Amino acid sequence: MNKHKNQIPLHTWAILGNTCFWPLIKPFFVDIMTKEQITKKEIDLQLILKQYESDTKEFKFGKMVKKITSDDVKKVFGLPTEGNDFTFNKKETKGKHPLISKHFSKCKDAPTKTQVSKALMDELKDNSEANLAHVASLLIMSLFVSFLFSNSARKITWDLVNVACKVKDISYYNWSLIVIQFLEKGLTKHKKDKPITLSGCLLLILYWFLDNTKAKRCIAGREDAEPTFTKWSIQNIFDWETYKSNSRLAKVKKK
Repeated sequence: MNKHKNQIPLHTWAILGNTCFWPLIKPFFVDIMTKEQITKKEIDLQLILKQYESDTKEFKFGKMVKKITSDDVKKVFGLPTEGNDFTFNKKETKGKHPLISKHFSKCKDAPTKTQVSKALMDELKDNSEANLAHVASLLIMSLFVSFLFSNSARKITWDLVNVACKVKDISYYNWSLIVIQFLEKGLTKHKKDKPITLSGCLLLILYWFLDNTKAKRCIAGREDAEPTFTKWSIQNIFDWETYKSNSRLAKVKKK
């Protein structure tokens, strides 16, 4: 999102500001979060995932046993915990929204992350009033495919595309629950002894871990920041000794 920030019309930011995703988007709009602060090390994630029990959907760190809930998603990203349910439907086909007809009419399969990015670039070249909502929808699609609902195929399913096109109605859903359900489904494929590419908002795991342990200090001056992902830089969560021994991870204590 930072990549296109200066090209995005102010009215599009206003549209996004009226959605439930604004608490997640605003920190990038006002330059609170940098690309470096949200860049993870894969080994950090794998160390934490070693503590995950797929059967109970819980993480075990020594005596601390916790699971990530929709309330945690609300705390970390500011997404709502109330609203309509959303059932993922891979069989749902493309809708008839003008944005879809304009950019994805030739897509036989679900659009890829690259196709969403190209559509966004094309819309940003158009300064007409009509495209402002399209830019907002494409930014939300980009948020979906690269962050909240990422997957190994790097595609966004048509059900999510269709929802994102109706940007004025997008806040009607319980997005915290939707995000955690998608992540839990992805984590069912997790194997401790065989790391694989998993689906879902994996960065949520890192932010949740930092919120609930003393593994790292937050960014100075942001101790009470909300949503809580703005408190943290997820670079270098563990030191080299931890990488080698994996001992400190089991000893983290709840605040």
